[in-house]
Amino acid sequence: MQEATQLHTLIGLVACGFGVALVPESIAQSVMRDKVVFRRLLPVSDAPNPAIGLYMSWNSRNESALINSFIFLLDANVVPHFSSIVE
Repeated sequence: MQEATQLHTLIGLVACGFGVALVPESIAQSVMRDKVVFRRLLPVSDAPNPAIGLYMSWNSRNESALINSFIFLLDANVVPHFSSIVE
């Protein structure tokens, strides 16, 4: 199993035969089209704006002001759009 944090590295691994990857449309339109096949995923529901769940994790013992500010920003702007939060 391979893991990559950079999208271009991920696409490189796919180009070398190491599996598949989910990538944003902007990447699918711009890189390695001669070595990698990109396929658009169809929505799994009739929702007008299909979405995937994204989660943030952090070490709760880290008292960084920057992390706390980011969490506050998410709580104020992102979290209300979801019906439940996993803690």
